[in-house]
Amino acid sequence: MLYSTYLIPLGVLLLLKSSTSAEHSRNHDKFYSSIESKPLSSQETDNLRLVLNFIRQSPEFHPLTFSVILPEFQSSFIEFLLSYIGQNSIEAYKVRARDLSLKATWISRLRLTWIFVVQDLSSFNIFVYWQWNLWKAGNQYLIIFTGKVVTTLWTEAFTNLWRKYDVHRIVVVDDDFRCLTRYMPLEKRSNNDFGRVYKSCLKKNHLTRRSSEYDLLQNPPKGNNSGYPDEILRLNRDTRLFENFQNLNHYPLNVLVFESLLMNVSYDTRNRLELSKPDANVAFALEKAMRATFRIKAMRKVDFMDDPFATSLTGIETRNVDMVITGFFVKVYSKFRKFQFTCAMYEDKLCFVSPDSGLVPKAYMPFLPFQKSLWFLLIAYNITVTFLWWLARHVSESLRRQYKCANPSRRLEINRSTRKPQARYLSKSGIKNYFLIKEHRSSDVSNYKEPPEIPRYIKRPIIFIEHLTYPFQTSEIPAQRALLLGTLFFALILNGLYQSVLVSSLSKPFHYPQLHNLEDVVDSGKIVITKYANLKNVFLDDSELDAMLVQRIRVINTQRSTKDIVAYEDKIAITRYYTLELGDSDYLDKEGNPLLNLVDECPMNYRVSYVSRLHSPYAEKVDFVLLRLREAGLLNFWFDDMLYRIKIAKIKKRRLNKDMAAMKSWMSGRIRLSLDHYLLTFLLLFVGLFGSTVMFFVELYIAKRSTRKC
Repeated sequence: MLYSTYLIPLGVLLLLKSSTSAEHSRNHDKFYSSIESKPLSSQETDNLRLVLNFIRQSPEFHPLTFSVILPEFQSSFIEFLLSYIGQNSIEAYKVRARDLSLKATWISRLRLTWIFVVQDLSSFNIFVYWQWNLWKAGNQYLIIFTGKVVTTLWTEAFTNLWRKYDVHRIVVVDDDFRCLTRYMPLEKRSNNDFGRVYKSCLKKNHLTRRSSEYDLLQNPPKGNNSGYPDEILRLNRDTRLFENFQNLNHYPLNVLVFESLLMNVSYDTRNRLELSKPDANVAFALEKAMRATFRIKAMRKVDFMDDPFATSLTGIETRNVDMVITGFFVKVYSKFRKFQFTCAMYEDKLCFVSPDSGLVPKAYMPFLPFQKSLWFLLIAYNITVTFLWWLARHVSESLRRQYKCANPSRRLEINRSTRKPQARYLSKSGIKNYFLIKEHRSSDVSNYKEPPEIPRYIKRPIIFIEHLTYPFQTSEIPAQRALLLGTLFFALILNGLYQSVLVSSLSKPFHYPQLHNLEDVVDSGKIVITKYANLKNVFLDDSELDAMLVQRIRVINTQRSTKDIVAYEDKIAITRYYTLELGDSDYLDKEGNPLLNLVDECPMNYRVSYVSRLHSPYAEKVDFVLLRLREAGLLNFWFDDMLYRIKIAKIKKRRLNKDMAAMKSWMSGRIRLSLDHYLLTFLLLFVGLFGSTVMFFVELYIAKRSTRKC
C-alpha cells in the first residue's frame, strides 16, 4: 500500500515572509536569489528525495497534504517539490506569498507540515518573528538547511520555539540533505536543563570534513551543556522523531488552582500548601500519571480581587500558566480566545437561589389542606346538595297535596280511621259552666298577641343557610334518604382526605408560593446578583424574557457570600447547582426553617472541564488520564466521599446551633401541636358564639318590646 494514496492534511510552505515592510521584502528576495544561484545537484536531489520519502512514510507526519507557497521568481526547490508532489499523487495547495495573511482560514488547521528553506539562522529568526501565527504545537515543521557552515547550533532556536510557542515537532534536514536533526524538549542534558538535540542520518558516519558537525564531534566541548548530540544515530523506520509526552520526566508545569467548592486551599503550620477535595485529587493523579512536576500556584477566596475565572484565563493567554485545574463551564468566554478545554469531567447546572417565601402562619393550617379552587368547588357542591334536599321535599309535598285533592273520599276515610269518636254527657249545670269557661278563654285569647313573626323572605334564606352549614338531621321521604346516603359516603371520603393532609402538614408545614421558573424570577422584581461577569453573558438570547433578566443582573465584587446576601437582603443570585449541594447552605431562622430556596427551573446545563493553553502539547496526555479517571469511577467516588463529609458536618452544625429544646424535638422526631394551630379556628368559633348571643338578646328585646305595646 502506497502512502502517497493518503489524501490527508499536511502542508508544505517555503520560507517566504509576507511582510508589510518593503525593505524586508527586498532583503527576502536577495536571500532567495543567493539560494537560487546554486541549483540542486544530482546527489542533493537524491538525498532530498530519500528524506521526503522517509517523512511521507513516517506515521508521525500523517495526515499528509502539501500547501506550497509560490515565490515571485523561479525556484529549483519549488520545482522539485511540485514535481515530487505530482509523482506521488499527494493532495496539494498552492498559494502566492503575497496572499499569505493572518486571516487565511487554512493557516489555523492543525497537523500541517511546514517546509522552510533556510540558508542561515538569522533569516530563520526573522521569519519566526514576523510569522508568529504559523507556530503551533500541533503542526510539524521541516527545515531544509542549505548552508555548509553552521555558525550557531540549533539548540537555542529549538528551545526558543519550545518555550515561546510549544513547538516541538520540528526537524532540520542538513548536511547535503542526508541527516535529520530533531529536538526532544523533555530530556535532560548533563547540566540538568531540559531539551536535547538528536541527529540521525541515512548512513552511519557519513559526515564530511567540511561540515561543522564533524569538527564538533572530533573536538566536543567540555561539559557538553549545549544540548547538541554527542553521537550520530542511524535513521530507520523505528526512529522516533518527535516527543510523545508519555513520560514528562519530571518536567515542570505551571498549574493554577483557586479555592472553590471542589478545591480546598490551606496552609499548614510551616506555611506549606495543602490541597484537598476532588479537584485536588485530580491534580495529584495527573501529576503522578504524567510523571511531571506541578508548580502549583493557589489562590484563596480572601485573595480574590477580581473574577478568578477571568484571572485564570488571562494567565493562560499570557503563557504564565500551562493549565488551570478548576472546573469551568464549557461555553464561550467572549473576552478570551487562546485557551482550550480538556475533556468534560462532569455536568453542572446554572440555577437561581432566591429567598425562601416563608411558612404560612400556623393559624391558617385548618384551611390549607385544600387549594382555593377546591374550596370553591366544595362550597358549590354543598349549595347544590342543599338545594336538591329542599327541592326533593318541596316536590314530595306538592305531589302529596295533589293526590289528596284528587281523592277526597280517601282523605275522609283516612281522617275517620285516625280519629276515635268519643261521647260526653253533661248535665245542665255542666253545660252552663262549659260555655262560661269557653267564653272566658276566647276573651283571653283575643286580648293576647304573639311576638311579630320574621318575614318569610328573611326566614327562608336563614333556614337554607342553616341547612347549608349544618348536617342533615332527618329525612322525611325516600328521595331525601337516598340523597343523604350519597352525601354521607362522599363526606366520609373527603373527611379522610382532609385529615390525612392536615396531619401531614405538621411534618411538612405549608409554604407561601415559591419561585419555580424563569418567569417567576423576572416577575418577582428582585435584583439578580453574581460575582462572575461570564455568567451574565449566558442570557444574551433574543427572547424578551432574557432581555428583561439581563437588565436585572448586577455583577458585584465583594468577599461576602452570595448566599448570605440572598438570605438577608432579599435578592436572587445566579449560582451553580453544586454550590448548594456541596456548599454550606444551611441558612436557618430561629425556628430552624430554611432561608434559601433553589428555583426549580435551571435555565442552563453545562459540561465542566479544566482549561489549558491553546494547542497545548500536553492536551492529549491530559485528556487520556482524565478519561481513565472518569471511566474508573474515581471522580464519582471522590464526589460521594465529599458529600458524606459535608452531610456529617451539617448534622453536627445543626446540633450545635439549635437550643436544647429544639434539639430534643429534632432528635426524637416528635411534632407537637400548639395553640397557634387552632387560633383562627377558636377565633371563628368565638365570633359565631358572640353573634348567636347578640341575636338571642335582640330577639328577647323585640319580644319584650312587642309585649309592652300590648
